[in-house]
Amino acid sequence: MSALKRVLIVCGAGVVTSTVAIERLQEEINRRGLQHQISLTQGNFQDALADGDTYDLVCTTTVVPNGMPEHMLSALPLVSTVGVDQFYITLFTKLGLPQ
Repeated sequence: MSALKRVLIVCGAGVVTSTVAIERLQEEINRRGLQHQISLTQGNFQDALADGDTYDLVCTTTVVPNGMPEHMLSALPLVSTVGVDQFYITLFTKLGLPQ
C-alpha cells in the first residue's frame, strides 16, 4: 500500500466552507474505499500559508493571492457542486490515486 496522503482543507476562517468541503470530500473518499489512503485536516488560510508545504495537497475554498501554487487546488466545486466531477479527477490525479 502507498504512503498515506495528507490533504489540508482550508477556507478564510477555517469554519464554514471548509466544513462543507471536508464533509463532502470525506464522503467521496469513503465511497471510493480510499479512507485508509487519505488523511484530511481542516484549517484556515493562514494554516495553508504556514504549514501548506507539509501536506501533499491543500484544497482551498478561498481566493489565493498571486495565483494557485502547484500543491493547491480550488475546492469551490465541493461547496457549489458545479464542476465537482472534474475536481475529483484533478484531486485524485494530483495525489496519484485511482479515479
